[in-house]
Parts: sequence; C-alpha cells; structure tokens
Amino acid sequence: MAVAEFGIGARFKILNLEVQLLSATPTLKEVIMKNMSQQKKALIAAFDKGYRVVNGEVISPFNKKSLSLYKTTAGYLAFCINMNRRRYNIPVHRLLAYQKYRDEIFEEGIEVRHFDNNKINNLDDNIAIGTHQENMMDIPKQKRIDNASNRKYDYEAVRSYYQETKSYKDTMKLFGITSKGTLNYILHECSRVFQSGRKLDC
Repeated sequence: MAVAEFGIGARFKILNLEVQLLSATPTLKEVIMKNMSQQKKALIAAFDKGYRVVNGEVISPFNKKSLSLYKTTAGYLAFCINMNRRRYNIPVHRLLAYQKYRDEIFEEGIEVRHFDNNKINNLDDNIAIGTHQENMMDIPKQKRIDNASNRKYDYEAVRSYYQETKSYKDTMKLFGITSKGTLNYILHECSRVFQSGRKLDC
C-alpha cells in the first residue's frame, strides 16, 4: 500500500521511520573502517588531517612546512601522528599511494611499489601499486638472484609444511618467518627467479 493512502499523521510516522532506518544504516566507508587495522586507520587519519606528499617531502597541514622524517626499521621514511592517544608511524610511500589511489591500496593482494627499488625515493612518478609479483620484479634481477641463492629458510620444507597445514600463522611460527610477504614469496614467487636462463631450484 502506498504511503499516500495513509492519513497525514501516519504518513509522517512512516517517513520519520524511514529516515531513522536510513541514518542507522552504516555507509560503505563506515563498514570498511570498522574492519580495518588501526595502522590503516591512522594512514587515512593523516590524509584527512591534510598531510600531503609533495616532491617526496611531507607537508604539514598546520604550518605548510616540510616535516622531519625518520627511517623505520624496514628502511622506509616515515613520520608520526597521534590518534586515540597513541602514536602511529605513517610511511611516506603509503601516504603518497593513498593520495594517488585512495582505498585501492587496501585491496587484497595489492602492495605499494617503488619502481626503482629505492625505499626512500618517494617522488610521485616512482610510487605505484601492484601485485606482490610486480613488486618483486621491481627488485633488480641480480639482487633477486642473490636473495634466492643466499636464502635463510629451507624453502622446500616451508612449502611442504604449508601444504599440510594451510596456515600462514603456524608456518611462520614453526620456521621463524616474521613477514607474510616473505612467506608469500617462498610459496609462490621464488620459482620465477631465473639465472642464466635456468630456473633456480627454490
């Protein structure tokens, strides 16, 4: 039955109820934010506050000057912000990637790339997003070969154990692997590394 068929009072109540239902329905952004890690929320908060990467430098929204940056343990340049009474590292390359691609950087399987493999080169044309495989291919060929040749883990044992458990967490714990990216490389990418036209036995 159409709303117009009710009396004025009833129509008002129905319309008011519809407004309440609409206001109670979470937006897509709210749903995404609810399920997002605090680190990712901090990155978005930094962008929303007005921090911007310009010519590789981070410009403060408060005084429009370049911030002093520091290197993280992983070798990336970063700065920090306060959010909910905690301090968070904001990697410059990830802020620039969010600047360029917004929520695409949070999609499953997507990583932030440095085309020249220089972790501190955060110029606009050096930063992009792509798959893990594309990110690995940004590493110079000889370095990929050296990494595969001087491997820290028994790749065959790692892959065998993972095939049995199908658990990243258990596999990483057993072999002392500290990064999901490293495990993903062992499981999927090392066989793609070539030396003198011959596939390495990873």
